[in-house]
Amino acid sequence: MIEMRNMTVEYLRVIFIFLIVLLHILWKDYGGVYLMPSNQSTEAYIQLGLTNLTSIGVTGFILISGYYGVKLKISRILSLWIQTTTYALASVLVISIFFGGSFIKKTVDAPLMLFDGCWWFVTDYLVLMLLSPFLNAGLDILNKRQLLFIIWVISFIMYGAEWFHAKDASMPLLLFFNTYLVGRFIKLYPINFVLKYKYPIFIIGLSLLIVEPMIFHAIGLDGKIKFVSGNFNVLVLITDISLLQICLSHQKNGKGNFLTRNVLAIYLIHESEIGRRILHENIFYDGRAIDFVFILAIVVFVVVASVLIEEVRRWLFGSFEKVCIAKVESIFNLDKK
Repeated sequence: MIEMRNMTVEYLRVIFIFLIVLLHILWKDYGGVYLMPSNQSTEAYIQLGLTNLTSIGVTGFILISGYYGVKLKISRILSLWIQTTTYALASVLVISIFFGGSFIKKTVDAPLMLFDGCWWFVTDYLVLMLLSPFLNAGLDILNKRQLLFIIWVISFIMYGAEWFHAKDASMPLLLFFNTYLVGRFIKLYPINFVLKYKYPIFIIGLSLLIVEPMIFHAIGLDGKIKFVSGNFNVLVLITDISLLQICLSHQKNGKGNFLTRNVLAIYLIHESEIGRRILHENIFYDGRAIDFVFILAIVVFVVVASVLIEEVRRWLFGSFEKVCIAKVESIFNLDKK
């Protein structure tokens, strides 16, 4: 039986992955083209606003997971492992052929890449899935006030780490869990104010996300006010919550399509070792002049190429993957109700 999904939310996930690819191209921490023109140039200010805007993609994905909830499914874990291992091995093979390197060592390491943080989002999602029986059981016994208190405590810890410049201030796993809890909260306890004013909240939040970094850059406060410009940007969360509520208010059920079912593959391919090498060492690199139309064209190409590659992978290995998963489930009697 084919699972019906809210296609409005599914297409929102497609928009998010598009923004994430764009973020990884623009963001300086990924070796991107962020602020490569003169710091006071028009291009620099545009990039600042766009980079901040694209950050809604990551938070948005986690928020959606929290809203719908995550459950421990061995079949899903096996599927994730097979998919990540396939792309890890393919990346190793391509790099070895065209760039050289230690083929044997990287081939041995490839099956472990799901667990070593190479694709941090998938690794954190895996941890969340493994802990979901305990997490969901805890959520079942917490009331609204208790859950909100936990969210505030975790948020305080994260902002505190940023404010005091902790060594690992990003703490992606803690951010992942907290955003998941926020998603569960708005599912269990809808916020009437947001439901009523979701459109103006979204417009204001989006506008502030674009304008805020430009203003802070102009007055020399880049990233100094962590509450609205750090890794845990409240403006991003507010914007994502209102955007999700807008999509949920326009329910349109469907079976999904080649684009919506391949969102994860787009992330895995462009964030693989070969994907990063091509993007950040051969297409975008320090000193290259920036053409935003060219950047958008590359993003579209990455998305389309990744979808086609994943469709080929499914065609070649999809049946074998299903047989392997079914065999493991039958041996250990897993995922049976």
